Amino acid sequence: MNTDKHRFGFRSLVFGFGLLLLAAFCQLPTANAQTRDFAKWVNPFIGTGGHGHTFPGATMPFGMVQLSPDTRIDNWDGSSGYHYSDDTIFGFSHTHLSGTGIPDGCDILFMPTVNERETIR
Repeated sequence: MNTDKHRFGFRSLVFGFGLLLLAAFCQLPTANAQTRDFAKWVNPFIGTGGHGHTFPGATMPFGMVQLSPDTRIDNWDGSSGYHYSDDTIFGFSHTHLSGTGIPDGCDILFMPTVNERETIR
């Protein structure tokens, strides 16, 4: 009878140690995943050059506001308001449509400045 008592205590000890190791092992991938930088795999400029007609701004599906810079006011290549090859930003508007292929228009451009206002003609 004395051996059964010790064997039960040994099993409990091994089982408890095994659970402790399992818990520690499960924490490793979680800690490792928090330090990874998945943003390096995201390129918000895909489709903004050529004839992709997309904008690099942030939006939600069916979002009411699609804030993004505007680099072209007219022209078929700038129908989304932004084109990757441009080097001038005319302003920022809050409504954009991706992939339409036509200039959407009716956007009110905002441009933050610290100097006196300049008009581009």
